[in-house]
Amino acid sequence: MGKPPLELAQIPDIVCTKVAFHPAHDIVAAGYADGTVAMADIGGERVLRVKAPGDGEVSALAWNPQGTLLAFGTEEGLAGIVDLTAR
Repeated sequence: MGKPPLELAQIPDIVCTKVAFHPAHDIVAAGYADGTVAMADIGGERVLRVKAPGDGEVSALAWNPQGTLLAFGTEEGLAGIVDLTAR
């Protein structure tokens, strides 16, 4: 509140279709109409693309309760899980 909005993980001319906030950290995941999935550190404004474009619009995006897994799905039926467990 009281802060200007941030635009993180911008992809020119591509619409963001899904957003999921990390359950414990200032991290947001975003899915796009071109199939890209990215994570962004809100404080540091660092961006990590975790899925390249393709395979349809991102239609599902969610973290597990621990924030160690990020699941995504696309309109063309591709599904994936990004495992962020420390190793």
